[in-house]
Amino acid sequence: MKVKHLIFTSMTIGMIVATAIASWFPFTLAERAERSDAIAIVMVTDIFRMTNGVYRSVAVAHVEQSLKGVEGVDSIQLLFDAEPNVSGRDVRYAKGEHCLLFLSEVSPGKYDLIQSVFAKHLIKDGEIEDTDGHHGMQKVALTNIVKQVKALLSEKQLTRPIIGEGKIDGTKIDFHDINRDGKIKVMGRFGLPIGQIITLEGKRAENSKISNEQTLVVEKVNGIQVEAPEKSTWKSWIQIRNVEFLPKEGSIIVKGYEFLDWVGDPLINWHIEVDFVITEVVAPTNLKTKSWRGNNPVLYPKTTGPDARTDSR
Repeated sequence: MKVKHLIFTSMTIGMIVATAIASWFPFTLAERAERSDAIAIVMVTDIFRMTNGVYRSVAVAHVEQSLKGVEGVDSIQLLFDAEPNVSGRDVRYAKGEHCLLFLSEVSPGKYDLIQSVFAKHLIKDGEIEDTDGHHGMQKVALTNIVKQVKALLSEKQLTRPIIGEGKIDGTKIDFHDINRDGKIKVMGRFGLPIGQIITLEGKRAENSKISNEQTLVVEKVNGIQVEAPEKSTWKSWIQIRNVEFLPKEGSIIVKGYEFLDWVGDPLINWHIEVDFVITEVVAPTNLKTKSWRGNNPVLYPKTTGPDARTDSR
C-alpha cells in the first residue's frame, strides 16, 4: 500500500476517471493527519440550506479544540449534501452533534470531510468509533486519538506546504510510464502488480458501513492463504466492479485483475483506490458478470487493461 501512496501523492493523472462507490477504505490515522487541512473537535450549532452549484447544505460548527489548521477560530462552516454526491457517501450533520472531524478546506472558512464517513467521528461518552486503516471500526477513547494526532503532527511534522512557499516532497511520475511494460510497477492490494491476472478465492462481505454486495473478503490469492481478516481487514477486502452483486452464501473463486480507480472530487479531495475486474468465473458457475468497458466506452477505451482484452463474459 505504501507504494501506491508514494507514486500518486504528487502526480496528476489524466487517464483514470471513475465513479466513487462505497468500496473505498479508510485512511490510517497518520494519513488522515497528513492529508487534512484542518482537524478539530466541534459542536454543530446550526444547519441551513444553500446553493452554490455543488453543495446544498451547510452546518455551522463551534470549534472546541483545534488540532490542526483552525487555531484561534471560533466557528467554521461544514459543507455537505452535495449534488451529485462526489465523495461516494452522503454524510450529513445534525444540530447538537459533537464530533471529531478531519477536514479539507474548500474555500476560506468552509470545509468538507477528507474521506466522507471515515473522517467524521461522533463523540459519545468520551469515545469515538475509529479504525487504524487495517482493522474494522472499534470504540476508542477520544483522549487517546487526540494524543496520537498531536504526536503525529509534532514528530513527523505533517503539514501541507503553501503554494509558492516550498515544494511537495515525493516522487513525481509521468503517467505514460505506468503501463504493463513500463518503468513503474504499481503494486495492488495483495502485493502483486496492477493488471496481472490473478485468482481470488473468498466470500461476500456482510453489508456494513464499509462494504456492500460487491465486496469480496479474500481468503486466498493464487491458492495462497492471505492474512486473516480480523488481523488486516482492508488488505483482504476488495470491490468487484463488474458484478451487480456477489452471492451471499458459499465460496467464490474468480480470475481477473486489479486496477486503479479514482475516488473523490478534484476540487475537494481525491485518492486512488484499487478495485477488481473479473475475467473468468470459476465458482459458482451461475455468478453473472457484466461488460466493464462496454458500460463506459469513453472512460475505459479498449487500449487499457492487461493485454487490451475485452471483458464481456
